[in-house]
Parts: sequence; C-alpha cells; structure tokens
Amino acid sequence: MKLGIHLKQLRQNKNLSQNDLSILSKVPQTTISNIERDICSPTIDTLRKLSKALNIKISDLLE
Repeated sequence: MKLGIHLKQLRQNKNLSQNDLSILSKVPQTTISNIERDICSPTIDTLRKLSKALNIKISDLLE
C-alpha cells in the first residue's frame, strides 16, 4: 500500500481531519495533504512527528 493512502486511512481511523493531525504533529496541513496525494515524500523528521501524533511506530506508518 502506498504511504499516502495508508496515512489517510490511519488518520481517518482516529477520526482526525488533516487540520487536526497538523495541529497534533506540528506538520503543515498542506504537507499532510501532499503526502496523502503522493505528491511528495515525507522527511524522516516528518515521519517521526506524524507517527508520534498518531501514536504508532514509524515502521507501522511505512507498512
């Protein structure tokens, strides 16, 4: 599964909007949107912030 689709599913499973995840992770909402649409790839720092906000391991985010 592509990272963007997986991130979107994880976010929606926790009933979070992109804006909610942006606030929790301190990652810009536009970056989250671009990752979910596979327009860009996240940096390691962004992956760390997103996984922490979603309360999952980075490896779980990448699966």
